This record gives sequence, C-alpha cells and structure tokens, in this order.
Amino acid sequence: MSLILAYIKKASTWFLFGLLFLLCLNSFFTIQKASSETLASTQYTQKIQVIRRNIQGGFGNSYLALSNIGLVNLDSSQSLSVGYSYQIRADILEYKLNDPLKPFDKYYRSLGIMAKFKIKSAKPISGCAADCWIISQVNNFQNWNLRTFGQTFCLDNYSILKLVGQSGCQDGYALSLGLMFGEDGYFSKELKNSFRTLGLTHLTAFSGMQTVLILTLLENLLLKIKFGFNYRYFLALLVMLLIIFVVGFSPPVLRSILSVLISISILKFFGRKLSPYRCLIYSGAIMLIFNPLYIVNISFQLSFVATLGVIMSGIFETKTLELNTIAKTVWQGFVQSGFCIVMTLPIILQLGSGNWLLALVMNIIFVPILNFLTLFNYLLILPLIGYLLAPILVAIQAIVTQVIIIIASMSPKSSLIFNFEFWDYIFYYGIISLICLSYFSISRARVNRGN
Repeated sequence: MSLILAYIKKASTWFLFGLLFLLCLNSFFTIQKASSETLASTQYTQKIQVIRRNIQGGFGNSYLALSNIGLVNLDSSQSLSVGYSYQIRADILEYKLNDPLKPFDKYYRSLGIMAKFKIKSAKPISGCAADCWIISQVNNFQNWNLRTFGQTFCLDNYSILKLVGQSGCQDGYALSLGLMFGEDGYFSKELKNSFRTLGLTHLTAFSGMQTVLILTLLENLLLKIKFGFNYRYFLALLVMLLIIFVVGFSPPVLRSILSVLISISILKFFGRKLSPYRCLIYSGAIMLIFNPLYIVNISFQLSFVATLGVIMSGIFETKTLELNTIAKTVWQGFVQSGFCIVMTLPIILQLGSGNWLLALVMNIIFVPILNFLTLFNYLLILPLIGYLLAPILVAIQAIVTQVIIIIASMSPKSSLIFNFEFWDYIFYYGIISLICLSYFSISRARVNRGN
C-alpha cells in the first residue's frame, strides 16, 4: 500500500490525471456541440482532392477526399485518380453523431469525416503539385503490394492452394494485407465473420506490434551498417510517417506510432526511458487534443484498453515461476490475452458480438501464430528470400484461414448485449485497477523481504 501512496503523491501523476480530466471535459463539450451542428447545404459544387481509395471488398469507386468542410467520403460512378483535384457537383449526406439508426455515422464523425458526397459530375483540375505527387506515390505503393500478393497467391502458387484444399485465393492474400497493413477490405464475408466470431479482428488491425516489428528490423539493419543514433532516429521518423500515409489515420495506427515516437524522443532528448503507462497516456492525450471526438470511436477505445491490458499483465511476471522457456511463453500469452479480454469486455458486450470465453481461448491459440505470419509476410517483400518463402507462406495461410472458418462455424453464438453506463465503467475498471495495484504492492513487498 505504501508503494501505491508514494506513486499517487508524485506531482507528475497529478499532472497526468489533471490533463486527462481536462481533455475528457473538452471532448464532452465538443460532442455536445457537434451533435447540434448541421451543414448549411445539401449540395456541393466546389473543389475536392482525392486522398485515397476506400476498400469495399476490392470493388466500387469509393474514395476519401479533402473538401472545404473537411474530410468526406465520395461515392462516384466514374473512376477518380488518387492525389488529383476535381471540381465536383454532388449531393451531401451528412454524418450524424447521435443517430441511433445509423451507427456508422458516429464512427465516421469520430474520425473527422463529415459527410458522404454522392458525385453527379467531376471535372479534373489540371496539374499535380507536390502534395498530389506524394499521395499518388503512396497509392501506387499500395497497389503494388496488392498486385504482388495477388500474383503470389493467385498465380505463382495457386497449385499449392489446390493441394491443401483451398478453393480460392482471395482469403490468402487478404490475410497478408490485413496482417501487414491492417486492411481487411479484401476479406471474404465468410472469413471476416469468422474473425469477428472468434474475437480475432484486432489481429488484422495495424497496431503497436507491426510498428515495433518494422522499427526493430530497421534498427537492426542500421546497427549492422553502423549508423549513429541521430541518423537512426531521423530514419525512424520517416518510416513512421510513411506508415501513417500507407496504412491511414485510424486510431490504432496513430496510437502505436505516437507511443513509439514519444518513447524514442524522450530517450534521445532527455536520456531516459518513459514507462509504458505514460507513453500510452501521452499518445492518447495528443490524439484527443487534435480530435476530441476520438473518445467516442470504438477503435480508439478498444486499442487503448487492450494495450492497457497488455501493460497491466506485466505485473504477473514469470521470474518468480519455475517454468521453462516454452511454458513461460505460453503463460505470458495466456495472461496477456486474458487481460485484453477482461479490459475490452464492457465494449465488446455492448456491441453484442462474439463469445468472450471462446475469444479468450482463440486468442491464446492464434495470437502467436498470426504474429509469426506477420513477420513471414514482411520477409516476402524481399526479392530473393520472398520468392523462396512464398510457397511455404501460401500453404500455411491457406490452412490457417480454413481452420479459423471451420472453428467459427462450429462455435456457439452469443447474443448478450449489455448497456454500460458511465458509473458502471468507473466501478468495473476501478475494481480491476485496485486488484492489480494490490497484487503489485504485495509482490514487491515479498521481494523486498526476501532481499
């Protein structure tokens, strides 16, 4: 208990609590204001710039664009070029924060997307400035990855898919795109529903695991070349910026990037390491400063509470357990998955999706498998190594996707839906925090007595 009191007495702790309180208060007033605001017109006849193409199962002309009212989704009967500007005439369908009949409206508004434009006509504006060139090159990189994995699974190694009993190639390269870039738009409906049923959808969202994996590979490469810390820091910033452009501005991406950026920046400029808790809090604070509506975003909520669960699971260290390496790895996977399920349970139950007990078991089984496949997929980009490893990867992912679909089809369905109120959240997470802090305090006291 003395450790808890000592932590609470720290001025920096009070600063964090005060900062979070002010940001939550600002988010509350921003939500109230945004809920009462409406666009002045239902027609739009001005300029827009296409930022990226939205994925809808790989089909359809749907885009994300920047307009004078902010970010908007575009539905167009004609194909538009990413990066270029157009003079358009369109009908506006505004996204509402408080429309219970349209839950996706709230999701889009929380991302800063104001409306959907149904384009009637679009006239290209000549010329492509520097920003247009950068956006178009990012789009070309995305298309290159799509073609690369499409050819690997659907042409070069299609015979392997038939050998393992896979009837089509879509799910194989869709899983690769999901693990590497957090893009699940190419998933078949069956595979997407299977991931949702088993509680595995978070594994195809670009998160801290992919960020750390990419930066670790970059760090090891630069160390072998004997680059100094300043050069490694600068290149890491460029890579993180590229990740944001390629993957998008979703909350899990921004959270993972900001956490890593804050951590390495504190190490560079102050020569000290920042605790995972503070990295998580500061990254959330920065996101809420720039967009207070993130607080009602389901992806934002799940990303932060799941990451908090992983951090909190660290109090159950295996150093005090007499286990071999394999047993420790299994135990850590069990504890981390368990904490993630417990921390995200109120949000998951409100969505009424999946069976939380089944999700706990499936995460223990599939998290290490899919993490291994993520690294495998990044190696596939390398010219010679990727060519040699491709047949093995194709076979493994074909088997994994089939197993996931079979298990999901046999699993019991859950229709439990709970409506958590504000004080229910306070009570639920308060109890969990007290249990973890008490366990940590008791464990530390035992260690001190042993010394």
